[in-house]
Amino acid sequence: MKKRRWIILAGVIVLCGGLLWVLLVREPIQEGRCRLRLRENPDLAPITHLVSQTLSPLPSQSRDIKDVPSEMRRPSYYYLTAGGRQVPLAVDFSGDLKMCLDADADGTLSDERCYPAHLVKGLEERVTFRNKFGPLPLALGHGEQQGTVRFCILSYRRDNPGPLWVYPSHCRTGRLSLRGKVYAVAVIDGDYDGLYKTLLSLPLDPFLRTRCDVLAIDLNGNGRFDEFGPDGEISPLTAMVAVDGRYYAPHVADNGETLELAAVEPPEGHLVVDSPNASLDLKLWSDAANQVLSPTTNGWSLPVGRYQTVSATLHLYDPNGDDWIFPIQPNSGALRSFEIQPDHVTQLRAGPPFVLNTSVEKGHADTLIINPTLRGCAGEEYLFNFARNGVRSSERTFEIVNEKGTVLVADKFQYG
Repeated sequence: MKKRRWIILAGVIVLCGGLLWVLLVREPIQEGRCRLRLRENPDLAPITHLVSQTLSPLPSQSRDIKDVPSEMRRPSYYYLTAGGRQVPLAVDFSGDLKMCLDADADGTLSDERCYPAHLVKGLEERVTFRNKFGPLPLALGHGEQQGTVRFCILSYRRDNPGPLWVYPSHCRTGRLSLRGKVYAVAVIDGDYDGLYKTLLSLPLDPFLRTRCDVLAIDLNGNGRFDEFGPDGEISPLTAMVAVDGRYYAPHVADNGETLELAAVEPPEGHLVVDSPNASLDLKLWSDAANQVLSPTTNGWSLPVGRYQTVSATLHLYDPNGDDWIFPIQPNSGALRSFEIQPDHVTQLRAGPPFVLNTSVEKGHADTLIINPTLRGCAGEEYLFNFARNGVRSSERTFEIVNEKGTVLVADKFQYG
């Protein structure tokens, strides 16, 4: 009986301790505002994909990179972009993999710390391990402000120079309420300057690199930040963000410790697709508010601003009611970028009439490379993995004939 009382007493103490932690330590969820806590990202988490960097080895040592530490026997040199400047770094691939970077921006690496690599399990089925440096801190000055960028570097090679993958090692996360609904949120230092205030700037380069910070909101409440899907939960930080049909202006403290989302009602214009029997799926980045738009017959009302297409799909409907789906190259034609003006209708055209061209190149040995190109009425270029009613068509066939019409070769194009 005495033992039982002790068990009950211990349970009460644990329960009271838990309640005390909830009341005193865990902050209450606030409307439109939260504190953000620093959290380490899993390796190559989806939230880092927009802002990861791929570094290629330099062909030789650059003039602005001076001597390296004596323990580096076979260094290869790279540049990391952080806070708007190029940070030199060297990696020793002589067997004992190690790396150093120019943390004090004096061009000299011999006075810098060398970081060893450690093995981490690969994400891909055929890759059993990767070599990881970090997390690494790098202090950057911004006048009176001081920021610290935190990142990791991955290498798949230990013996010879190859590409390096760089990604932010940490993000800041929290939870806030909007109109009574709780959302998990996160921000990430996407331009590697140690601060959290860089908005998306357009136009993007041909590789759609953002070079800005990132805001993520778990809109569907599944407990993670989804990179793909209809909600667009991870996107560049912009002047506004759309949540449940309303717009909010985000304000992140420069040090990333707080986030506020204030409701706003921006001036709007209208976007329509002016193509018969056609509609568009669009993913747009903007200096106003990023958008993920599904096909509609009435068009969309959008905040005034500039927009650039990062993903587009054309839907064509034939007389049988079949839905032909054509993926579009985002950096092609009139769909590439446009502007929404107040109380103005902006029209987009896409689709037929199509123009098909081919280019022929000589490949290795006795081979020819034939590349078909399909363009639409607004100059947009299409990928050839189109589908009907969600099912991708079989490989396209072709024939090579001579002047007499004799078929010399009959074959199929290959995807990719």
